[in-house]
Amino acid sequence: MSDRRRGDSAGGGARAAGGALVSAGTDVATAAEFDRLRPYLLRIAYSHLGSLSEAEDVVQEAWMRLSGARRGPSATSARG
Repeated sequence: MSDRRRGDSAGGGARAAGGALVSAGTDVATAAEFDRLRPYLLRIAYSHLGSLSEAEDVVQEAWMRLSGARRGPSATSARG
């Protein structure tokens, strides 16, 4: 896979258009799409939680799960 699609760099990651760090296993297009949708996701999370800091945490957790899912099984799925 090319460096451009995977987001590889000497430091193990690259930055997407919105500034999010792209891990080696996450393609840049996925990161860019997530960054584009981040404000929408934040509004939804805030409307359900009523706390901006909690909403930001939920959206960040979603990104971590998405980027981790592209690298392999997560620790939570291994627990059974």
